[in-house]
Amino acid sequence: MTVDQNLTPPQADAGTPAVISCFNPQLALNGNGSSQGQQYTYLWSTTNGFIVSGNTTLSPIINQSGFYTLTVTDQSNGCTASSTVQILLDQNSPEADA
Repeated sequence: MTVDQNLTPPQADAGTPAVISCFNPQLALNGNGSSQGQQYTYLWSTTNGFIVSGNTTLSPIINQSGFYTLTVTDQSNGCTASSTVQILLDQNSPEADA
């Protein structure tokens, strides 16, 4: 009897860094470069940002700067992979001239 192993982890890609500003106070993160299909689950987490909604999707909505981590789990073998993206805050105030 031969027993095959499936230890291949999924692909996790949290996307590219982005900036939150007064013009863009909310962002949708982009995990679309990750493995996709019915056997995969997604979980976004952060220790210093804020996820408004969609933390179990590939494109959650956020509204604070910080580091956001996407963990992808392959339900067929239990393997996981993670990727982190940094979201910055544009703190440059517009100039006012009265």
